[in-house]
Amino acid sequence: MALAELNYIKLPLMLSLTTDKTRQIFFTLLIGPQFNFLVDVAQEVNHNDLDYPNTNIKPIDLYKSVTINGVLALGSAYNLNSHLVLSARLRLDYGFNDVENKDVMVSYSCAVPVRFYSTERTATHNLTAALMLGLDFKL
Repeated sequence: MALAELNYIKLPLMLSLTTDKTRQIFFTLLIGPQFNFLVDVAQEVNHNDLDYPNTNIKPIDLYKSVTINGVLALGSAYNLNSHLVLSARLRLDYGFNDVENKDVMVSYSCAVPVRFYSTERTATHNLTAALMLGLDFKL
């Protein structure tokens, strides 16, 4: 089995909408774009690290360095007292871009370069889901 682990720094820009925050329980919606900056790639096949020896590429070369996602988070919050809020949100982000760099050319042992990915290969998109729990302090 082949696995690729892509490590990103994710920068979301979110619009936050809430119902009445003065009520004991209120609801929240966060929506917006997210910019992802690729930091590192780890690939393995059958539990062995893959590093493409005798080629002109590294695993990080196979992926785009910046991608854009859309983010949506829905949740609710509970006012514990006048200074503390307990919140829970379900967060989803989906990548609009193909994360693979389909233009990568690879040369094995200094031979003539060829395309790493087949031209028939379909697009690959990131999808992440998370449960976010928070305890906020209000001044």
